[in-house]
Amino acid sequence: MNLQPEVRAQLLESIGLAYRRQGSNDRAIPLFEQAVAIRRDARPVDNGKLAAALANLSQALADAGRLAGAEANIKEAVALSRANAPSSVETADILYQYGLFSLNAKSDPQLATTLFNQTLVIYRSVPGDQRLGVATTLSALSGAAQWSGNFVNAEQLMRDSMNLLGATVGRNHPDYAVSMANLGYLLMQQGKYAEAEQMLNESMQIERGDFGLDNQRVASIEANLGTVYEREGDPVRAMKMTQDALRIISERLGPDHYQVGYFMDAVAKLYLDGGNLDAAESTARRVLQIYEKSLPPRHLYVSATRHLLGEVLLRRGQLSDAETELRAALDIDLGSAGPGDWRIARTEASLGWLLIAQDHSAEGEPMLVAARSKLLKTVGPLHPEVGLATKRLAEYYRAHHRDAEATRVLAELKAPAASVLR
Repeated sequence: MNLQPEVRAQLLESIGLAYRRQGSNDRAIPLFEQAVAIRRDARPVDNGKLAAALANLSQALADAGRLAGAEANIKEAVALSRANAPSSVETADILYQYGLFSLNAKSDPQLATTLFNQTLVIYRSVPGDQRLGVATTLSALSGAAQWSGNFVNAEQLMRDSMNLLGATVGRNHPDYAVSMANLGYLLMQQGKYAEAEQMLNESMQIERGDFGLDNQRVASIEANLGTVYEREGDPVRAMKMTQDALRIISERLGPDHYQVGYFMDAVAKLYLDGGNLDAAESTARRVLQIYEKSLPPRHLYVSATRHLLGEVLLRRGQLSDAETELRAALDIDLGSAGPGDWRIARTEASLGWLLIAQDHSAEGEPMLVAARSKLLKTVGPLHPEVGLATKRLAEYYRAHHRDAEATRVLAELKAPAASVLR
């Protein structure tokens, strides 16, 4: 069939988008690559259409875990779109996509927040009804706040997004279900487990009705439900749900995709919390192997798993190896997260306890005290990391006959949740 180049490019893009929506990125990528080539060869080049083609290709590459190619294409798309029509909806769409890439693939919530705010300015300034664009961008801003541990801010942004989505697409739309699931996660992080479980189950019903039982969106909800069940004291149900989420993601994306590592990390954490140190260690090491192939070495997912492995080794009594992992995690956290980020405090709390175990209490005690204080201020007294740091500090105080201080810090866990506004 001898089609005109423009018609052929449009056809390739339409089929590619259909494949990408089905999760068939390996089929979508070559079609988008052909469309980009056609757009580049056009005379004159339409920079707006080329930018859109590059953005489509970038999204498919990112979904497939090919992050270097995805980044190069989305950056070129942003540059072309800004030069072509800086205040257009098309530019806003591409900035939004670059923000999501910066957040998920680069673990850079500060850059993502900047890009999402630029996106909002455009959506709110162009003519027409842009409520859907505003709503999805508010949801993305909530995600960036969540990455930084600002769960109260994130919850408000997500509720604002849901109000707009409810008024535009309705409560049974997949986009509304995604926001509902995200809100469930945020409620869980604040210790509101019953409400979180309700939100997650309701969103899962919508997603299963639209996309079937075994899709990535359902897997993400299942993993969060697994965490809720664990925190509610049901480890068997938590493991079953989390392992099913891992199965779905592995089947959809292949064994070496970074998202498989993310879900596998959740399984490793359940093993650790259940005292199965052998399984926790082997699973964490497998996660790090996946990340080594698929993520930048200083990604916050990498630091989270190195922290987890450090905790496993600490509980095994392998203190030197544990210190290596915890200091590597802290180095990534300090370089990639903001100075007040809760991840830094989480790792410092573990490192403080390790130093105490190494008989370096003069250094370890103040580090544990300060880290626990930071955690209280950022994620509140109901978060499990606060509970762990508090129990360790109380144990240290009691071992040194400082029972009144032990009682005081344990009592703080019963205080109202701390605000994480900064």
